[in-house]
Amino acid sequence: MKTVTISQEAYNKFMAQAQYISELESEKKFLLEQLHLLKKARFSSKSERAVYLNQLSIDNLFDEVEVLSDPKREEPTLEDVIQVPAHTRKKKSVKEQLPDDIPVVERHHYVDEEGRVCPHCSAAMEEIGTETRSTLGMAPSKVFEIRDICHVYACKACDREAEPVTVRKASFPAAVIPGGIASPEAIANVINDKFVLGTPLYRQEQYWQRQGVMLSRQTMSNWLMYAVEHYLKAIYDGLHRDLIQEDILHADETELQVLHEEGKSPQSKSYMWLYRTGAFAKTPIVLYRYERDRRHGRPQDFLKGFSGYLHSDGYEAYHKLDKVVSVGCFAHVRRKFVEAAEVTSRDKGSRNLANKAVHDIRQIFMWEEHIANLPAEERTQERLDKQKPLMEVFFQWLEGLTVSPKSALGRAIYYALGQKEYILNVYQDSRLELTNNRAERSIKPFVIGRKNFLFANTPRGATASAILYSLVETAKETGVDPYRYFVFALDEAAKLRVAGKTDKIAELTPRNFKNSS
Repeated sequence: MKTVTISQEAYNKFMAQAQYISELESEKKFLLEQLHLLKKARFSSKSERAVYLNQLSIDNLFDEVEVLSDPKREEPTLEDVIQVPAHTRKKKSVKEQLPDDIPVVERHHYVDEEGRVCPHCSAAMEEIGTETRSTLGMAPSKVFEIRDICHVYACKACDREAEPVTVRKASFPAAVIPGGIASPEAIANVINDKFVLGTPLYRQEQYWQRQGVMLSRQTMSNWLMYAVEHYLKAIYDGLHRDLIQEDILHADETELQVLHEEGKSPQSKSYMWLYRTGAFAKTPIVLYRYERDRRHGRPQDFLKGFSGYLHSDGYEAYHKLDKVVSVGCFAHVRRKFVEAAEVTSRDKGSRNLANKAVHDIRQIFMWEEHIANLPAEERTQERLDKQKPLMEVFFQWLEGLTVSPKSALGRAIYYALGQKEYILNVYQDSRLELTNNRAERSIKPFVIGRKNFLFANTPRGATASAILYSLVETAKETGVDPYRYFVFALDEAAKLRVAGKTDKIAELTPRNFKNSS
């Protein structure tokens, strides 16, 4: 709430301006009615068209539209978006446009009762007008205008006494992008469509065009970059700090092509790394991290300060971390023997050995399923008494086999024995898992999304995607709807920015959203 004291002269000017605004609103309403008539005239018969054309001044109508538009402004305004007949467009590029019949959601903001008391004479202030701001709202498959109406109050008693007049106006909600039309709902919808549903921005653009909303992919991209760099990165960094305080993590990585990266050709490989919490973490966290390569130092840098157990697929970089115990993935071992059984179908001896390995691995996994829901102490004892002996017998059997190392079966055996040390580490803590499937499930949404966008344009864009995927997957793991979470996070982050409390943005995590709902 804002409080100001103004002179009688300023108050009179304010009232005159309010009257002028009211007249402009009436004129705007009239012009919109004329626009509807023009549209109807365009599609009517010639005889009808002559009647409608006589009812309005075309020159004045389109002069008004041109006055309201601002082609130099990158972020569109809702004044820019009133549709005009196609034949009058002078430029090939299309500004963001909304249908004339777009739904409007009005949100009224009032000064509280205590604030309506005049500080000079203690009389009750009376409403003298409103101020309105419009933003673009979106929800899945919906678009609407959010019209915030702030009510303005003045002390009539001071006015009658020719004293300085106090005027108070309710405050507009903090804009997520200052001066822009994007609402938290609109940005959240773009994020949801791209990073949850896997719909690229160009297809979102096409969808909204079919609905009569000319929202360009460039504008949507700008929204996402602004949201990431001004708000969401702070949340990501906070989650990163929380992640390395855990004592059990999972890691994985997958390829990503980035077209414009300094010192690298467009055809070279970059990587999206993934780190996440384990099954028993109180607060699930899933973080993606874009890196230009697969160097061993990448996980060392990201996990600096972490100590505990790290599940991985066997990539050597994960085995070189200080104060970290590597836990192997038995599912990868099984996969190697399944592949060996498939490719050695004509070699009965090798096929039988591969099938026996798959069978033995299945028995070990059956015990894992059996003890999954047991209390920690019982799970530990069952593993050591029943499952670990099966695991040791399995590896002893592999060590006694003599197979060509160049064959598929030989490669499977070599891989399994190379991972033995790390797989047996699972018996150090009952919370550890026999596979790294948890990380693979978390990285899968990115792999699926990559099929739609194929590559990133710049490291900046790849980093933004990593942050957005991280918050989407963390929200899903937390059990909250990503769209609703991003509406909350962006709305609250904008408020904190206006209040000068940007250090609090990191607290807007999916977990805190769930706890506040």
